[in-house]
Amino acid sequence: MEYPSFRKPFGEDIKGVFDSLDDVLKYVDGKRCFCGYKFNLTIGIELGMYKHPGGWLVKSLNEVLWLYVNCPNCGSQVALWKLRKGD
Repeated sequence: MEYPSFRKPFGEDIKGVFDSLDDVLKYVDGKRCFCGYKFNLTIGIELGMYKHPGGWLVKSLNEVLWLYVNCPNCGSQVALWKLRKGD
């Protein structure tokens, strides 16, 4: 599930669009941190966010947010755009 960047409706360059936070978690599921840890929805994914004009639009919240996950292996906060594809 890849989402293109666009300018509207908020007038800012945003990274993409998710319908809900559940869709964000589904997107993260199976991706990897740069330390190699593979995020798994079944185990649990700790999602963080804050308002940011260059983030992702979450339609259900009607907000543009910077989204990141906390890696339980190395302790890093990893922005969604930095996640690597799983194998």
